Amino acid sequence: MSADSVHRHRTVESAPGDRAFLATFVATFAGLAALLAGLVWITDPTAAFGTAVLPPVVSADRDYKASLYRDGTARPQVVVLGSSRVKTLRPACIASLAEAPAFNFGVNAGVAEDYLAIFRFLRSDPGFAVREILLGADPEAFTGEPGAGRALETSRILGAYAPRAGTGPQASRAADLFSLESVAASFRSLRRHLLPAAELPQEAIASDGWQTHPKWDAEIAAGEFIQPVRVSESVVSVSRRYRPGLRLSAERLELLEELLQEARRAGVAVTAFIPPVHPDLEGNRAAESLPSLTADMEAVLRDAERRGLLRFVETSEGAGYPNDPGLYYDAVHMMPENGDRLLTWVYRGTEGAGCAV
Repeated sequence: MSADSVHRHRTVESAPGDRAFLATFVATFAGLAALLAGLVWITDPTAAFGTAVLPPVVSADRDYKASLYRDGTARPQVVVLGSSRVKTLRPACIASLAEAPAFNFGVNAGVAEDYLAIFRFLRSDPGFAVREILLGADPEAFTGEPGAGRALETSRILGAYAPRAGTGPQASRAADLFSLESVAASFRSLRRHLLPAAELPQEAIASDGWQTHPKWDAEIAAGEFIQPVRVSESVVSVSRRYRPGLRLSAERLELLEELLQEARRAGVAVTAFIPPVHPDLEGNRAAESLPSLTADMEAVLRDAERRGLLRFVETSEGAGYPNDPGLYYDAVHMMPENGDRLLTWVYRGTEGAGCAV
């Protein structure tokens, strides 16, 4: 007998119960999937569907901040735009340094579309009094990552000001319903509702848009926040975003240009900076495209400055910015004390915390 060079599985005859087993398995699997999808739909932990019976675990900060701004008694003259990296910049510190009332309109995973939509929302306000935009232009907000900008499309207030029609929220319904993050957030939402004393909220937003982290801040006060471990873990996860070949998006840079042109026509000055990150992330080889993205973003901002569209403030170590590695919650999010240092650098060009937290 000649040897068969192809490894073959042993032939197994069908058993009488196979069909019933498969039917039971498929029905059970489909039932569990439907149950999980129903849980996510009802709890809506990321505020993606508007069906929540419980407060979202991940704050729907676009609509929440828009409501805070709209319902505020006084109109700010300085507004912060950016991603979650700028959300801990204190409007009270800005007011002290700029001698003008301020509002922090940084939003989670903010991208170019958000910044333009937020500015147009601000302009639609009859009491519009903004004279300066403080723009945290992190490079990630201007790449062409798929799915970025979807949160704006689902925003019930800011979505109306979106500069373009994207793929729409319907294209991501399955991901929103069945993703591990959504399911885990649903269970966290239930846990927080059933056991309200079990943990402090991860985020809290004040009436001026300033975000704090009650849970982490309590751990810091108690000496239980192990910052090096938190930063190290975050560096690993964040580094994956900067995959090889990631580039700035021409389309999103066009939206930045639109924002700057509309601001100039409205008589609003723009002060831009690239939010600093923890040095461990900057030095991590896994974040391969981070250096080139940062350099390209800086070149874009410098070009806009030459054309009189903004004032660019460099926040790199080479420029003398006093970045403090001990004042980060993780690889990219600053503690308020570090935010005060950044604001002092932006407004005064000097080191030190110009505001008291």
